[in-house]
Amino acid sequence: MILLTTGSVALSTAPGDKKGSDQRHLQSLVSVRGRVINAYGQSLANTIVVLTHAKSEPRLSRTNAFGYFFFDGVSTGSSYTVSVSHKSYEFNPGFVVINVEEEVSNIFFIGKPIEPED
Repeated sequence: MILLTTGSVALSTAPGDKKGSDQRHLQSLVSVRGRVINAYGQSLANTIVVLTHAKSEPRLSRTNAFGYFFFDGVSTGSSYTVSVSHKSYEFNPGFVVINVEEEVSNIFFIGKPIEPED
């Protein structure tokens, strides 16, 4: 489940443009935040969360004691993949693709305990 909150997008008309015909998107930096929990709503601490963009190195975060993760300084105007992994839990889906045009929060990943192999 992914829930997105509202934010702002900066648009500007380049100097000298007539009638705003050549607007360009001004890239700004926002936060991407969320939480990792189990099926009972309990926090999953120390879960690895990775934010990936095609044109940059992946960024790693670990959830805190309350299951929250965050990435600050994320550039707007691009798509990112947010993926999650934990040694004792599996996630379905294990990733979401987001289009970052504004601040993103409340991305929830819900983990199910991995069944031991016999």
